[in-house]
Amino acid sequence: PALAKMAPDQPAPTSQFLPILDAADARAKTRQLLDAGADNIKIFFAERMSAEERSAIITEAHARGRKVAAHGQSDNEVRLGLAIGVDVFQHIGIDSAEYPPDIVASLRQRVKTGPPVYWTPTVGANNLLNGAYTASKPEILDDPEAYLGLPGPLVAEVKQGWDAYQPRQPRADTEAIVKRKIAQLQDAGVVLVFGSDEGSAGELARHATWMDADLWVRVLGMDPMTVLRRMTLDAARAMGADRDSGAIVSGKYADIIAVGGDPLRHINVLRDPKLVIKHGRGYK
Repeated sequence: PALAKMAPDQPAPTSQFLPILDAADARAKTRQLLDAGADNIKIFFAERMSAEERSAIITEAHARGRKVAAHGQSDNEVRLGLAIGVDVFQHIGIDSAEYPPDIVASLRQRVKTGPPVYWTPTVGANNLLNGAYTASKPEILDDPEAYLGLPGPLVAEVKQGWDAYQPRQPRADTEAIVKRKIAQLQDAGVVLVFGSDEGSAGELARHATWMDADLWVRVLGMDPMTVLRRMTLDAARAMGADRDSGAIVSGKYADIIAVGGDPLRHINVLRDPKLVIKHGRGYK
């Protein structure tokens, strides 16, 4: 669930967003989501909110032991998030060639004093490291694997969205910027966790997870075992769900996949799991 500050002329948000009017409304909407059982709260369009509105959301969530996520697609979004104690940042922005000194210093201080800073970079999303691939593959729209298990009306909606979207080549310096910022985050002690942002530009339905994992290994040069841990236990910790999920141990849900190969050698074998067990129930 996300709380968003909407522009006056912006269309009404979909059901996954709750628009806020002021600090009191932000506090009330946060309580509404938490009372409904939300495990995490996300702030959307943070730059449109007042300091009081942002603080109201995070204060209510933290008082109930819930984490708060926010976008980190621009340097200013990162500054605002750090100022109020956001737990998880999402996405990497290329508005600057690297994080400026004040952000790096704030990250180091936060890591030093706690709580931990988690970051889900989604490096394949929004035309970052998957932009060149999607721009050169118009047949993606007709790939039947992208629609397995989806009802007809949803397939039609997805294809309509692709028709309206024009993939474009990323900037020539995109890869270098992403690598530099990832290195800065790691050096500052930020915990990188995995997420795909499936459905956004460059993150194809059904393929988003393995494609992003492949980018972490092949482009960012990360150790495959580290990537697998970021996809499982570390991601569960970032979501506050590690008591029940994230590892194959007694007392946790039996969420297991098996692949036909060695992901430590070829991580793209995650593309085609041969066995899928969720909460102890076999799906494949």
